[in-house]
Amino acid sequence: MFLKKNIPTNNSTNNSTNNSTNLDFLRTFAILLVVFSHLPTSELSITKYYHTQTMGLLGVYIFFVHTSCVLMFSLERMGRIKKSTLIYKFYTQRLFRVYPLSIFAVLLFFFYNIINNNYINLDLITLSKNIFLVQDINESMPPALWSLPYEVAMYFFFPLIFIFIKKGNGEKKIISLWLFFAIFIVTQKYFETSYYSTVVYVPFFLCGVIAFIYSKKIENKKKIKSIYLVLYIFFSILLIPILINFVFKQSLIGAIFCFPLGLLIAYCEDMRTSIFSIFFKLIAKYSYGIYLLHQLIILVYYKYFNIDNKTFSLALLLILIFLISATAYHLIEKPLIKFGKKISQRY
Repeated sequence: MFLKKNIPTNNSTNNSTNNSTNLDFLRTFAILLVVFSHLPTSELSITKYYHTQTMGLLGVYIFFVHTSCVLMFSLERMGRIKKSTLIYKFYTQRLFRVYPLSIFAVLLFFFYNIINNNYINLDLITLSKNIFLVQDINESMPPALWSLPYEVAMYFFFPLIFIFIKKGNGEKKIISLWLFFAIFIVTQKYFETSYYSTVVYVPFFLCGVIAFIYSKKIENKKKIKSIYLVLYIFFSILLIPILINFVFKQSLIGAIFCFPLGLLIAYCEDMRTSIFSIFFKLIAKYSYGIYLLHQLIILVYYKYFNIDNKTFSLALLLILIFLISATAYHLIEKPLIKFGKKISQRY
């Protein structure tokens, strides 16, 4: 019932996502973790048991929570419309939001490997799987695309989840759903079944739905300081790689990490520092392009550029990643997002 009271009309905006510095902060930090994990130096451990690759995985976990939370708000902004219309609009907008730039990145990576005589995973079947984002983890081109098939699979369920939690006690419904999948995944992992790899990340996405539900629940109540969200991310970066090496499996520690993250998104007040807000908003805006293109840019950069000053070289690389991703956003991503919205409004 809490959602019904707060669902806006089609002409309204929702400041919870459009101007949320906290969500921009999470997306910025997530993409920086992923980029850092793919730099050549990330092949080395900071210590024997502390791997930067795990921080990249942590960035993907943040993306899963962030994406599902934002998409729940997106579904809410569509307003009071028929279920069929809601589903049509959501899928249409997602199609034009995700696929154009991902196809561009896949084709770039494919032809780069052909030019450099690298024929690993270059058959047309693998290319087709990557274009439609249904590839296996070890078939992804570029490798960072491994997470997108999980997101695309969840897109089929987000409208149904939204409809499911729309009426009645949404908090109990989603917590029960999260517990069911958490237990189910642990069971599948224990028995080493084939279903494990398919549903392993479902609880991570559901944590974003939890963030949405509790954000609506406490919308008009006092929130805690945003520093708790920052500290949680900071200590997670320090501790999670060590915990994975010594204590927990990745899927278990990821679910444990994502659940309080979802609650912190809901309960933390928004950051108020304008300078950081501008930076986070800018990086978050181009983050999808950065995610898709950074590995190819890194490959080309270190193949054709040889700069002795490592600090200057890294700074130049990061600037190039940002500029190329920003260009891709304005030439490909943004125009097709607008086109997708226009098409979705014609239904």
